[in-house]
Amino acid sequence: MSTERAQWAGVLIDAAWEQDLLTTRQSLARLGPKWWRGISGEWRTAKRTLQGLARSVLPDEPAQLVAITDSVLAYQRHRQAYEAHASLGQALFGAQWQADRSDWAVLDRISQWVIALHDEVGKGDMPQGIVDFLSGHQDASGLGDMAVATQANVRTLTSAVEATTQALALPASNWGEYPLQQLAEQFQQWRQQLPHLHQMARFNALAEKFNAAGLQVMLAAARDSDQSDTLVPLLDITWHDNLVQRAYKDLPILARFDRLEHEHRIQRFRSLDLASIDHAQTRLATAIWQRKPHINQPGEMAVLRTEINKKRRHLPIRQLIDRAGRAIQQVKPVFMMSPMSIANFLPPAKVNFDVVIFDEASQVKAVDALGAILRGKQVIVVGDTRQMPPTDFFSRDLDQEDETETADMESILSLFKAKGCNERYLRWHYRSRHESLISVSNVEFYDSKLVVFPAAGQTPHATGISFRHLPDALYDRGKTRSNPKEALAVAEAVLHHARTTPHLSLGVAAFSVAQRDRIEEELERLRKSHPETESFFTSHPSEPFFVKNLENIQGDERDTIFISIGYGRNESGRISKEFGPLNRDGGHRRLNVLITRAKMAMTVFSNFRGDELELDASAKHGVRALKNLLTYAETRELTVSAETGKSTDSPFENQVLRALQDRGYSVEPQVGTAGYFIDLAVRDPEMPGRYVLAIECDGAAYHSAKSARDRDRLRQGVLEGLGWRFHRIWSTDWFRNAPHETDRVVEAIEAARLVLDEQAVAQPEFVPNNVMRGSTAPATLTRVDVDQPRGPDHIIPYTTTVLPPQHGSDIVAAPLHVLRELAKQTVDIEAPVHVDVVTRRLMTAYGASRAGARVAARVKDAVDATAREYGWVQHNGFVLRSGQCNGNESIPVRNRSLLPAAERKIELIAPEEVRTALLKTVEVAFSISTTDLVAEVASALGFGRATANITGQIETQLSMLLSSEVLRKAEDGRVVAVEKTGVT
Repeated sequence: MSTERAQWAGVLIDAAWEQDLLTTRQSLARLGPKWWRGISGEWRTAKRTLQGLARSVLPDEPAQLVAITDSVLAYQRHRQAYEAHASLGQALFGAQWQADRSDWAVLDRISQWVIALHDEVGKGDMPQGIVDFLSGHQDASGLGDMAVATQANVRTLTSAVEATTQALALPASNWGEYPLQQLAEQFQQWRQQLPHLHQMARFNALAEKFNAAGLQVMLAAARDSDQSDTLVPLLDITWHDNLVQRAYKDLPILARFDRLEHEHRIQRFRSLDLASIDHAQTRLATAIWQRKPHINQPGEMAVLRTEINKKRRHLPIRQLIDRAGRAIQQVKPVFMMSPMSIANFLPPAKVNFDVVIFDEASQVKAVDALGAILRGKQVIVVGDTRQMPPTDFFSRDLDQEDETETADMESILSLFKAKGCNERYLRWHYRSRHESLISVSNVEFYDSKLVVFPAAGQTPHATGISFRHLPDALYDRGKTRSNPKEALAVAEAVLHHARTTPHLSLGVAAFSVAQRDRIEEELERLRKSHPETESFFTSHPSEPFFVKNLENIQGDERDTIFISIGYGRNESGRISKEFGPLNRDGGHRRLNVLITRAKMAMTVFSNFRGDELELDASAKHGVRALKNLLTYAETRELTVSAETGKSTDSPFENQVLRALQDRGYSVEPQVGTAGYFIDLAVRDPEMPGRYVLAIECDGAAYHSAKSARDRDRLRQGVLEGLGWRFHRIWSTDWFRNAPHETDRVVEAIEAARLVLDEQAVAQPEFVPNNVMRGSTAPATLTRVDVDQPRGPDHIIPYTTTVLPPQHGSDIVAAPLHVLRELAKQTVDIEAPVHVDVVTRRLMTAYGASRAGARVAARVKDAVDATAREYGWVQHNGFVLRSGQCNGNESIPVRNRSLLPAAERKIELIAPEEVRTALLKTVEVAFSISTTDLVAEVASALGFGRATANITGQIETQLSMLLSSEVLRKAEDGRVVAVEKTGVT
């Protein structure tokens, strides 16, 4: 003690030797080798503590600071040992013992003498002084026997200790040098610790593995630590922290991650994705508008003009489609019809479609759908095999001798599935704004495979499923086969809805036609007493009120649905197990349709509870599902979202959860019902059933999405449509600065609460929004009213070439290169052109009045020379540019009505131009009779009427087009264009 205190007496104050510096020493020793210790708060605290005990400024060297604390701790340790043995010193040294003022040199000599005496006695030597001392003892009898026995015991003890040391592989030690009392204490301790011997062996084995793995520091900490429960967490945090740092080092993109930039990219992607959809719609609408035929076009448009201008006696739809179907399809390219309407109104081969789409295909019989399929190039079948099959109330079972492909097929959906067509299962369910509305169907009919998004509880009218028990409403089985009191209760509920929430659409579904009719009667009676509600029943903008039976409700959806069971307990008090369509095979499909119609709320009216319905093994699936529906509707606690009780998906989410709980927020992990769960949801402290904010971490749920559209737009859009507000935390930002990210989450929570409070004050009327499209305003088309053109666009006026006058020269004597240039100008403007027309243009330029043989020959030479130079094609007296022959340049259709009579001859029109006029006319006419076609082409070329010569020339070119199958004659004799192969 004296040495330790003397070494640092000039550095530390006296009070320092009494201070507990163990924690300070640990901080200095652990952080001293770190280069960043200066920025560590723990290092600065430890150094400040030590500086407060110093007489002057301490050295900066960490090793010296540790040495100072080691001296203080050593002094305190020696002091404790000294105070523990103070009474022993008094007993051993007697008068020589003066506590801490003793003469330590004298005491040291006495101790050395005692030790030497002990050694000599142990060797069998007896110092003379001791013999003299013992010889003066009054009673020395029996000492020899005691000495012999003691010596034998010592040998036995030595042998046992050596054997134990060897068996345990302990370091060699001279056990004979230890006092017997110390040996006894050591052996007693070993005996007590025998049960822990196996643990020591395990520790030694693990120590070898730690050394081999380079974890000597961790091994040393395990040996010295008295808090073993902290070792595993320390190893975990060290290990994972090293993994994070290595990830940042190996993947620089993580180190450069910037939340603002990344979220900007996501927002940009969402905007562009929505814009691309709007652009596609706008582009499609524009293309349809631009392809719209002119009202003055010939052929089928002429038929439409006639029908439009009629006041009465219009053509039946089938005849109109037969005569002008292609034109109608060009004006309205999308037909929305039932399969039977297609058979009634669309004659075969008159109109064809690129795509035929069957919706609600489970209700379409295969035989009814074949006619529609034959009219399309591709077929898309949309349906649900777990919903209603085709209605067959009026069909009869007929014995069919010949089996057909469709005989045993329930619907077109079944037929396509049987043929192995490509299938795509649509799992997302986002119609229901409360997950309880789909829960029963999801479990009973879809094997819990639907992805159901949880609601945030911010829409007060989205209350989900509920149950109205009417024990006094009896089913009149013998007479009306209806339930009058239940029908009255439903009608009163409808009227209450009309008075309190008229902005929400409503539908009523009954299990039977009789119950439906009874509800309508009761409702009609109540409506007469409350005329103020008529606007709800007659003027709903998009989803009018209805009362339907179970068989014809498929395809309808409303904000609220009332379901009237009607069946159940009768006058005898027994529950009749007759439930109409549910008792049939496939009745569960009708129930599935019924209970999935509501978007916000559904109320089930019944005179019995689910647990009152007794079922046996032969009960149909539909009846069993009804029992589960009634039980669920009555007993389910209508919370806003289902809390799964699951733990967080990752330690990252768990850290966020604990951080928010430390801030006093109530947070629930994994909120949802089926398929999709929100990572963390923050409850509203004022309304525990409502969630304020959804927190999404970039964990398993985020990266499990199959596409960026699902992950960053669609899924979030669905949840926002259900009332959720979103906040995202990126793991890179969290690991980089968790307190800052926690502050951001707290700000988002408070902002969301403020918005909810403002909405609660305003109480806005609920307006359903398109959750899949977001809030981006759709693009609009601006149509400009323009004067309707007089004729088709493909007809242009004939342009005559005006050549510069050639004075002082004769056409026969003119240089050939001049004539070639004039001929080129003419052909460039008027091709395809007859050579006679070129001659006429050159004669006009030279002032010639008569075209003699020499003039014609001279022009012919100029045209031939120019044709060779520019690759023109001459055929039957007509000159065409090379591009007009190989298809690179279109051949114009020109109206010659303003030309001189000498040039307005059919013989001066190239056959290619006549054929082009025929093709263009048929194209704009869609279909046209031969007589009308000849007349339209003659008019297009500038002839007032079609003479026999003109008709013959045009019919000759028409025959060529028909023989080459560019045009064809339909079954009714009208000329139509041959459709190009390939799907458009």
